[in-house]
Amino acid sequence: MIETLQAADPRVKILLALILGVLVWSCGLVGLCAYLLAIGFVSWRLLGRGELISGSLGRLGVLVLAWCLLKAALEWVGGAGLQTAFLEAAVLGGRLLALVLLGLCLTAVTSLAQLGRGAAGFLRPLPGDLGWRAALGLSLMIHFLPLCLKTFRQARLSLSLRAAGLPPWVQLRLFVQTVLRVLAGRTWDQTLVLASRGLDRPEIWQEPLPFSFRQWLIGFCLAVLAFSLSVI
Repeated sequence: MIETLQAADPRVKILLALILGVLVWSCGLVGLCAYLLAIGFVSWRLLGRGELISGSLGRLGVLVLAWCLLKAALEWVGGAGLQTAFLEAAVLGGRLLALVLLGLCLTAVTSLAQLGRGAAGFLRPLPGDLGWRAALGLSLMIHFLPLCLKTFRQARLSLSLRAAGLPPWVQLRLFVQTVLRVLAGRTWDQTLVLASRGLDRPEIWQEPLPFSFRQWLIGFCLAVLAFSLSVI
């Protein structure tokens, strides 16, 4: 399964991710549960790839839970009943969790170059260098989420080893400073990698991708299934 997803046309994967992202945010409760089951199954099969690891997923779970509690508190303060407030919060948490897992699955089976070439295929009609530059920026933005998660995990591990005896507020300040400094350095490193591999030239991104009727047909069938689940 992993090899099949990695070898799939990046344009199909990008389209499916975009369609699912929109549907996850607009579907009903039954459709949301179906999406969570499907995305959760794919995430389980991809465990260990990219940032689909227990540490990153645990921190994402805490973040989603915090948003859920905030949503429930706002609904309750706004006059909703306690049961309604928690139901609305649970729906919001499910949508956020599905979107985050969807993004992690996409980056786990699609490299930066594949994402860029796939996006460039959709943006090729744009004039001049606008298409491939936009595609490169989009692929970098998508891969920024797992990069941030990896940085958070490494910074937290480093502080747990070197600053275990410091007060919590000092650890928080050091954590923020470390994350910002590392992200700034990795942004520069990523720029150098792009330049050294020749990925900052339009020829790489404007090369047409081979067309596979079978993959597009499977993608179309999955999109139709996703649409049918969204109206349940």
